[in-house]
Amino acid sequence: MRDTSCPPVTGTTSEVGDRSLIELLTGVLFVAVCIVGSVRPSWALALVISMYAFEQALQASLPLFSRIPSLTNVVIALSVGACALREVMRSPEPFLGYFSKTWWCTIILFVGAAASLLWTPAFGPAVELTRWGLPYLVLTILCAPLLCQGLQSLQDTLKAFIILGGAINVLILINPQFTFKVGRLGTDIDALTRSNPLTMGELGGCVFLAAVLFRPQAGSVLFTFAKLAAGVSGVIVCLLSGSRGQLMFAILLCIIVFPAAIRVRNIVTFFGSLLVVLFMVAVLAFIAAELLGFQELRRWDSAQLQSGASVRIANALDLVGVFVTSPFAWVIGLGFNAFVTVTDSLEPYSHLLFLDILTEQGIPMFIVLCIMLWTVSKDTIWMYNQSREQPIARSAIATLGALYLYETLLVNKQGYMWMAMQFFLFGIMLSRVKLWEERLSMFGLSEGAGEVLDSSSPRGESETVSQTTPPA
Repeated sequence: MRDTSCPPVTGTTSEVGDRSLIELLTGVLFVAVCIVGSVRPSWALALVISMYAFEQALQASLPLFSRIPSLTNVVIALSVGACALREVMRSPEPFLGYFSKTWWCTIILFVGAAASLLWTPAFGPAVELTRWGLPYLVLTILCAPLLCQGLQSLQDTLKAFIILGGAINVLILINPQFTFKVGRLGTDIDALTRSNPLTMGELGGCVFLAAVLFRPQAGSVLFTFAKLAAGVSGVIVCLLSGSRGQLMFAILLCIIVFPAAIRVRNIVTFFGSLLVVLFMVAVLAFIAAELLGFQELRRWDSAQLQSGASVRIANALDLVGVFVTSPFAWVIGLGFNAFVTVTDSLEPYSHLLFLDILTEQGIPMFIVLCIMLWTVSKDTIWMYNQSREQPIARSAIATLGALYLYETLLVNKQGYMWMAMQFFLFGIMLSRVKLWEERLSMFGLSEGAGEVLDSSSPRGESETVSQTTPPA
């Protein structure tokens, strides 16, 4: 079992050398990815998706990032902003598919949440959450979608995310500054603040899903090894961080989506895939037994799981009870973050995003949410049907769809509006890729238009593709 004590102020030469090496590796990785991300959209988008956990890895390794908590976000924002600006200037149609129905629904939901500050009974905490989340909205919802243009762009992003996310997971696992408290892995940012283990678990789950489901062009032994390392490290991070929902949702979606991502053509392949899944579960149980002690394993006890679920159910019933007795709130909602004042719960929010939108923003905004969910579902099915016979494209779409489902489950376990950026981002990415590919298919240029597959094609799968951007 890993040592749960706080690291000493002084140590042996070997310990100091290990810490210096981790500091060097973390700092070099961050600088290198930010530089590459300023000119490569796939790496910039991977940075956005990995940002929260990367911030914790930097704060645990380099004192400068813990003294200036916003430094990580500012540097990433500059890198992503530079890349987005470059794409706008160099692309013939940079906003093709950008203003999708999903994007507009997302904007309407956030504008509605901000407007409800005028009548929320929890004005103080609501304003603080809004102020904290606004910069992330600009980065994630306004800038990041500009970086995803079509299926090839999506495939490149998934590759970059697997490599970067896996590297962050490994850096967290080997860093002695990450210690156990109350059975959960984390690092002390300062004397009063500790990192959020759910953020690490979320990244671990996303990386695990991407590593298992995405099947890029065959031939790269190095990337295959990177996928394996990323998937294993993601599972271990989920376990050690005590992120129960993150791990269970990731494994569940992996089992459900795997046949869609990698076509199971016969009974032999089916049972082979089933054996792989059973082997993964056995390995997971072995890792848990080896790495977790009594305090950490208690979080996975059925009684603990039921206790957590009962808290969510109580939150939901309390909030719905207030909502149904306030007919005026059916139209405009109770107001953003009203949960903290209209219920007796000690929680800072209900942890159920969809219920929050219904009760705190009203039925009209909930209808907007339903339209957004329907649009994303329809766009994903369209793209999957178009690429059904194309292994690489099919796995990329299935992977992004699984990530969207994963975030959908998470935001209804632990999230609120300004903390659910990746849920909205993945939905916007799905719709933008769909609109981009739909436009290309009108000219017979799309990977989803039914061309003869050829892995030697410059675009990866289609022999007839001659350009990656649509005609003006």
